[in-house]
Amino acid sequence: MKNLIVIVGSLIIAFAFNFFLVPHEILSSGVSGIAILLGLITPFDTGLLNFILNLPLLVLGYFKLGKRITMNTLVCVISLSVFCTSYLHNPSQTIYCSHLY
Repeated sequence: MKNLIVIVGSLIIAFAFNFFLVPHEILSSGVSGIAILLGLITPFDTGLLNFILNLPLLVLGYFKLGKRITMNTLVCVISLSVFCTSYLHNPSQTIYCSHLY
């Protein structure tokens, strides 16, 4: 049940990234913001960059925080990266959603 909640939360975050932040070049905070920035200035995908930038933190977290917490975080990182990568860009839908909110 906990993993399902984490996956749904990652889906909501990916929606915000793909429909609001990335199309309007607005940066988030933390590692995700760095991934968005690198995604804007390089040809690499934001979801892939998010996963790559989180890998060293996951390794560090495994040694400092333990296996259980790191596995829960890994579920979040993988699901967010997949949802950000699997998004199909539709400019008219992005413009509509960004003006709606």
